[in-house]
Amino acid sequence: LEFRRVLFRSSQIISAIGLIFTSVMSVVILWITHNLAKTSKRAETLTHCNSRFEEILNLQFNSDVQKDPIIFYKRFCALQFDQFTYWIHGFISDDIFRYWMMERHDQWKINPVFGGLNYREGWAQGMADWTHTKFIHFMEIVHTRSADDALKEYRDKRNIFKFCKPNKI
Repeated sequence: LEFRRVLFRSSQIISAIGLIFTSVMSVVILWITHNLAKTSKRAETLTHCNSRFEEILNLQFNSDVQKDPIIFYKRFCALQFDQFTYWIHGFISDDIFRYWMMERHDQWKINPVFGGLNYREGWAQGMADWTHTKFIHFMEIVHTRSADDALKEYRDKRNIFKFCKPNKI
């Protein structure tokens, strides 16, 4: 009788340990799956942005776009907005987004001409119909101050998903 009680108690303890182990392993697997999905989504987003950027740059060789460069600038501005949105939501790292915005700052300073329209004029015309004030304000900081200033000001305003942690500059 005593042996049965010890055996019964031991089986309860082993069952409890098994349940705890299974629960812990489920949480670990969920965490790993979440991180893999987040990494995959970030890579997919980066690839998408780079492909769109290349397509937009290739527009410069299109004779119709050379005659009406606003087509180029509207698509270019739309890409910048999408990149900003991806960064706000944590799909683009600070390092990559900072690099992209440093390029925008440099273009603002250099002010290259395409199709008879310089960067500043093209940007203004490309953004003429936009009403997303946070993005417009962000890009004003990038253009007139620096990419670092813009990222610092907007980092805390980001709507990062619950488990995504913003990267540091």
